Amino acid sequence: MEKIRAVTWNVRGLWDTNGRMKRRRLKSWLHEWKVNCVFLQESKLNETKLKEFEMWWDGPQVWSPAQGSRGGVGFLLHRDLQAHMIDTKADIWGKWAWMKVEIGGEAWVLMTVYAPTVVSERVKFIARLMMHVPKTDRLLLAGDWNVSLDEALRPNSRTAERNDVKTLMEFCTELSLTDPFLILNPEEPGYSWFSNLHRDRQTITRRRLDFYLLSEQVMENIIMTKEVSHPMSDHKPVVLDIRIRIGIERGRGFFRLNSQVLEAPGIMEWVENHMKGWKEARQHFESSAEWLDGGLAITSGVLDKQMIELRHPFDDSAPTACTAVGMLRYANLYYEDILRTRRPNEDVNTYLSQQSDMWEDTKVRLGTVAKLDMDRPVTLKELTQTLKSMVRGKSPGVDGLTVEFYSANWGVIGPLLVELYNEGLIGGRLGKGMTHGVITVLFKKGDKYEVRNWRPISLLNVSYKILAKMLARRLSKHLPQLVERDQGAFVQGRSIFNNIVTAIKTLEIVQSEGLDTAVLLLDLEKAYDKVSWTFVLTTLKKMGFGTGFCSWMKVMYMRSSSAVMINGHLSKPFQLSRSLRQGCPLAPLVFVLQMEVLLNRVRRNPDIRGLSLHNGEKCKVKALADDLFAVSDNTPSSLLALKGILREYSTLSEASVSTYFLPDQFSLSVEWGMRRVERGEEERFLGVLISLQVESSTEGLVLQQRIATRLNMWGSAWHLSLIGRALVANIALFSILWFVSTVKELVVGVLKAIRRLVARFLWKPRAKSTEGFISKVALDTLTFPREKGGLGLVDPIKKNQAQLWGWLAKAANCSTREQWMTLAERILMKEWGLSRPKDVWTCFLMPSFREKRLKSVFWEAVRKAWKQHPPDVQIPPATRDEVLNQLVLDNAEIQDSSETCW
Repeated sequence: MEKIRAVTWNVRGLWDTNGRMKRRRLKSWLHEWKVNCVFLQESKLNETKLKEFEMWWDGPQVWSPAQGSRGGVGFLLHRDLQAHMIDTKADIWGKWAWMKVEIGGEAWVLMTVYAPTVVSERVKFIARLMMHVPKTDRLLLAGDWNVSLDEALRPNSRTAERNDVKTLMEFCTELSLTDPFLILNPEEPGYSWFSNLHRDRQTITRRRLDFYLLSEQVMENIIMTKEVSHPMSDHKPVVLDIRIRIGIERGRGFFRLNSQVLEAPGIMEWVENHMKGWKEARQHFESSAEWLDGGLAITSGVLDKQMIELRHPFDDSAPTACTAVGMLRYANLYYEDILRTRRPNEDVNTYLSQQSDMWEDTKVRLGTVAKLDMDRPVTLKELTQTLKSMVRGKSPGVDGLTVEFYSANWGVIGPLLVELYNEGLIGGRLGKGMTHGVITVLFKKGDKYEVRNWRPISLLNVSYKILAKMLARRLSKHLPQLVERDQGAFVQGRSIFNNIVTAIKTLEIVQSEGLDTAVLLLDLEKAYDKVSWTFVLTTLKKMGFGTGFCSWMKVMYMRSSSAVMINGHLSKPFQLSRSLRQGCPLAPLVFVLQMEVLLNRVRRNPDIRGLSLHNGEKCKVKALADDLFAVSDNTPSSLLALKGILREYSTLSEASVSTYFLPDQFSLSVEWGMRRVERGEEERFLGVLISLQVESSTEGLVLQQRIATRLNMWGSAWHLSLIGRALVANIALFSILWFVSTVKELVVGVLKAIRRLVARFLWKPRAKSTEGFISKVALDTLTFPREKGGLGLVDPIKKNQAQLWGWLAKAANCSTREQWMTLAERILMKEWGLSRPKDVWTCFLMPSFREKRLKSVFWEAVRKAWKQHPPDVQIPPATRDEVLNQLVLDNAEIQDSSETCW
């Protein structure tokens, strides 16, 4: 058997009473879901009942009997799993049981747990549990823990400092255990327990109490985990899939040049002589593109033989694994489908603006000088600078030739590429090999079964990417004039964090003021892959791009092809008829340009009424590439206008628009059939979890587990010096935090747990999770600069505080007024009782205001950070205006006769 399908379930009693037939229903469900590994809690089966229960299950099992009618746990294995039982042990109080088994030649420990419901008892139970967990590399714990780490680790949570939470976190840290649900399903609440309806409040309490804790070796093989609804208990069964046999034979893939080959004597001379000799064959080819394609293919083939001598050879005669071939076939079918247009009758030269008024609100035009700059021919000097700017060490395309190869042989190949690229301006084209890409996939989130949950990246030949990179360098200079500030992606000088903070503050205002407002997160599913070439070219022409740049776009994308590679296996190539490839340096910039058509339509539509600001502006839409945040009055006219624009854009561009976030407590005046987000739940926007109940966040726990996983990867680097391990901690570990910590205060308990993980890595990197360690120097001392006796280790707590109060510095130095500042003024004016927006920023300089707690979670975090780390130096006023603009109150320089500030 290749897969373990486990389920953990608090069944609330298995002894059949009142005709409920729970045992039969449980067995039917296990059979239906093909479960072969069962963790049961609250069986309520005492020793007497267990004797009658022995024949109920045909397979290895271990039970811990209940005490009276309370507790009782069991663990069951299906006989088809072919597991060899090595040892078992069960708690006499009915709280835990484990089984050590051999599966697929590997030793596993599988343990079921039922934690007490009383906090004080739960603390003692978890503390003692560590002594009963056997030492093993493959450890899987599952059960009803009766504590929600998600809830406890939210900022300002009332349970964050509870001893049972701290003890469970220490338990996970000591054993290096990870909760897979948070990794695979970061946007799902995963509630596994529901209370009865509260009579007074008419609400239902929900918690995620049932979950798995896995060791690193088990975590690597997880495919899927999810909760499943079932009426048999008030707890949901939680299913987990683990792949056992992971040694799937890899395919041959395609050649990639080892750059060390270029250091071998005679290699570059051979390339030069080959390309000179290849010129004699030019007359036998119909175009320069085909001729250069063939020359590079021969080079690739020769250097491939060199590479084989340096690598472990593949056994081409060995049969490929059936699962790999099957996965390849499914992936190929999927990508071949989404990369082909649904509008085959349209030509790339079709001018869609003559058929639709979608482009009427896009008024911006490329200037004459900029247009000439984009259309001018390629020069060798410009191409040389482009090559120098390209990152080394990246995966090449199917020809296997790297950036290092082109750099080493640029004197020969550079002029040939200049000639070929310029032919594109007069009707030429690139070779089929140059425009061919290999689609590899990277896992994102969700079930690994679904090909949609894997991000496609096109590996493109460097000969193609040089042209794309050159055009991207040209376009990036003019993008700020073409793209408005609501778009935060791929434009020089723009920050993703401005849009994140805008989203957070908008939700705070909607919540605190009780506005009847629709807040929507719009997701363009596979937008890069589905966007129409005709739509893109129409947009470029409408924005004033010339024939030269448009010709290069056609040369790069027309007649392009792709193949899919899964586990080293390549599919047959297929032609593309739409998409901007992820992996092409030019694609993100062009994608942002075509997105402006949609955004301009929303911004300028008078029927769409967004959030009104005190300066007269409307906050309607924010974007980061294909992630949109839209705000609309909850009125039929506003929502229908927004819905109509999205539908029109989806039809013309072929991009699928999915709307998936709306506060559940509001009733839409126009129903869209979107997924609703209930109070307390969170959605991920631009990489950060946000919620209408803004104090809620499980972000800290997710980050802690990501660092623990990354740390396990670096555990093999024990040979690094102490200074080297400190560098790893700063660059590879703490860097995971900095994105989220820029806009959120991280829970102190999480940061302390992370510091402990890092301390273990510094002082005992080879220690197993169950082993202790001794810190030879305090971690705070290691944060000092090296010249002061430290290692320059980053303190995550101080770094988080510095990032948060940095928003005040950003507001002070911002040359262009941003909407996040206007939203901040609206929130803080209300909290501080101010009448003038500009006074908000002045109040942060007054000690009395720095002491006032704020209801706004974001600005309360900023206030605390600012209070703890005020500016070290305040420059005294030097001009007349600066003197007049000083604070009168709370100014240390203005005192009365008793030397007291006013």
